Amino acid sequence: MKQRIAVPLFCAAALAPVLAEGAGLPGYLNLAQYPLFLSGNVTPNVLVVYDNSESMDGTMAGKVIAGNDPTTRGNIARSVITSTIASYRSSFNWGLASFQHDGDGGSTPNGTLYNTFAYYFGDSSTPPSATAMVFTNDCVNGISQSNAGARCIANPQPSNGYSYITYAASGDDPDINDVLYYGGNFTSLWGVGINGTTSYNVYRIRASSGFHAPGAT
Repeated sequence: MKQRIAVPLFCAAALAPVLAEGAGLPGYLNLAQYPLFLSGNVTPNVLVVYDNSESMDGTMAGKVIAGNDPTTRGNIARSVITSTIASYRSSFNWGLASFQHDGDGGSTPNGTLYNTFAYYFGDSSTPPSATAMVFTNDCVNGISQSNAGARCIANPQPSNGYSYITYAASGDDPDINDVLYYGGNFTSLWGVGINGTTSYNVYRIRASSGFHAPGAT
C-alpha cells in the first residue's frame, strides 16, 4: 500500500526559491588562483639581518682565518646578500640590520671594530729544532729543512737580513683555531712568554740576534 505525504503549502512555497537559487550554485565556486593578500600593489618589505659576530671570520668548516678571505662565512654572506638584492632590487623594499656589539666592554653605541691577525708560536730551544722560532733564509714550500723540518713563513721584518722565520704552531692549526683581534693595525707584533704565567711581554720589533730592539716595548 503506497503512502502519501502531504506537504503544507507554506513549505512548498519556501522550497521553490531555494531550488531556484541552487541552480546557480556552481558559479559561486570560482576560487581565486592565488592568495588574495597578493592581489594588492603593496611592495613587500624584507629585512636581512647580518650576523657580524666573530664566528663569521671562520670558514663553513669552522676554521678561523685572519684577513679578507672569500671562503669565510662573513664574506660568503656578503656575496649572497649583494647578489640577491641586485637580482630582486625592485621586487622588495630591502632593509639591512646587524647586531650591535661593544667589543671593548665600554659604552660606545657603535661598538668597536677589530682587525684580525694570524699568529704563530715557537719556543727558545736550540736550533736546529722543529719547535724553535728562529730567523732563516731556508724556506721551501713552507718547510725549513735546515731547521729540523720546521714550518716557516715570510719574515715581517726582512730588513734584519732574513727572509723567513720558523714556527711550531699557528692559530690556524685545527687544535687552536683562533685569530688575534686587535683594534689597531700593525705589520708585526712579537710576544715573549713570561715563565710560569700565561702572560706575554709584547714588542713591535725583534732583532735578528733574538734581542728586542730598544724602545720597542
